[in-house]
Amino acid sequence: MTEKPMCFVSYSRNDLKKAIRICNEFAKANIDVWFDKNDIVAGEAWKIALYEGVRKSDVLVFLMTPNSVQSQWCLVERCLAGFDNTTVVTVLLEKCTPPVDIHHLHYIDLSIDAKANMPALISAIHLGAKQSQKDRQIRRSTGQSSTFNTTQTGGGDTINVSTDRVDHIGRKVTKD
Repeated sequence: MTEKPMCFVSYSRNDLKKAIRICNEFAKANIDVWFDKNDIVAGEAWKIALYEGVRKSDVLVFLMTPNSVQSQWCLVERCLAGFDNTTVVTVLLEKCTPPVDIHHLHYIDLSIDAKANMPALISAIHLGAKQSQKDRQIRRSTGQSSTFNTTQTGGGDTINVSTDRVDHIGRKVTKD
């Protein structure tokens, strides 16, 4: 397991300034951050870069605002995290109703006093990274795999996600 967690920051572009502030706090806490503004280069297929960013991260930090809960791309990022056993840490930046796919998750509230609650977020990232790494190690040892096949076509990107599922003793399970 790695000492330094890698987190993917999922946010609405309308909340860019807030996301940058959070990323700066992560950097101060020695957390590697995958952030689209820094990790996608000019000319790169940004959709594919997002998928790869989620895939190589230990934790997806979802910055929850009214904008992000409406974002289809934030939903795609959370779904990809689920396919790859990536822990999702939800952070409330502005009061809003959590999306249905994560309404059951406890969130860290930075909407009122971000400075006071930042240590809890940093701790959650470290714990989530350890859990994601452990889950992936178990999945690899039992032969379960998750693959993202990405191809670029003339009209856009095509992403196929497949997961081989195994039972409790490692036998491949087929879906009927």
